Amino acid sequence: MFQDAIRMVAQEEKAIVSIEYELSFPKGRRFYEARMVPLRGNQIIAIIRNITPSKEAEEAQREIEERHRVVLETSPDPIVAYDTQWRVTYLNPAFTRVFGWTLEELSGKELGYIPEEVQNNNVEMKQKIRRGESFSDFETRRYNKQGMLIDVSISVAIWRDSEGKPLGSVITLRDITEQKKTEERLLKSESL
Repeated sequence: MFQDAIRMVAQEEKAIVSIEYELSFPKGRRFYEARMVPLRGNQIIAIIRNITPSKEAEEAQREIEERHRVVLETSPDPIVAYDTQWRVTYLNPAFTRVFGWTLEELSGKELGYIPEEVQNNNVEMKQKIRRGESFSDFETRRYNKQGMLIDVSISVAIWRDSEGKPLGSVITLRDITEQKKTEERLLKSESL
């Protein structure tokens, strides 16, 4: 690879070639970036920089992102992420299984699955999110794609950039429909 870059610079007098390459040492791998610039005649200047720390940081970041992806994708509870304009940016497979919509259907759109009867509660919830407040166990109801009502317990986390500025929210919706039905049955049996 290094030799190929030298040939490219030598063949085209004005070519500036940058390459990244890896070398193995007994104490581990090292990554380098070389920038080659032609000079007059057959001379080439090469500036070589050790980029191992940034490569290691990129690899660590990829591992963190993969871990988060696995957690989100395997969660049994529906998870939806919104930007600050309430547009869907992510849905996990459990969301599709419980509510019926796919990310392809909703990406970049607002999700209109809030029943009229709980609109006031939803306004209160959105105000908390706008203030940057996370919360959990907020019980409410949502429609699924087929128009059926589902009882849910909502937990909200605010998604922030590296400076702490809110970028959106990540919402977990636990389906508590069966739990609510059981509670209703118990209440009815106690009142008899």
